[in-house]
Amino acid sequence: MAIQRKFEEIPEGVRLEIAIEIIAEILSDKRRLIHRLKEEGGKESSIEKHETELESLIKERQKMYFGDEEVLKKIIVQYGPVVRKFFDGDKG
Repeated sequence: MAIQRKFEEIPEGVRLEIAIEIIAEILSDKRRLIHRLKEEGGKESSIEKHETELESLIKERQKMYFGDEEVLKKIIVQYGPVVRKFFDGDKG
């Protein structure tokens, strides 16, 4: 199991690399979900909700690349555990 660190303990030079990997996985997962919902004939309201969330994530990614520390921290602290659970085998 990987060591879990607080955001402040992560070296500044490594934070962006970690956030890039996390946001890439979150975006990919959201795109797969939207695609699956469309193929399965999911509710339009549900699809639109997820598409809106995807647009928000894309905007966060852009802010991250331009050095927004709050967004960088959010990606690592909030989305990081979601990705960790997925890769640790907890799909629920």
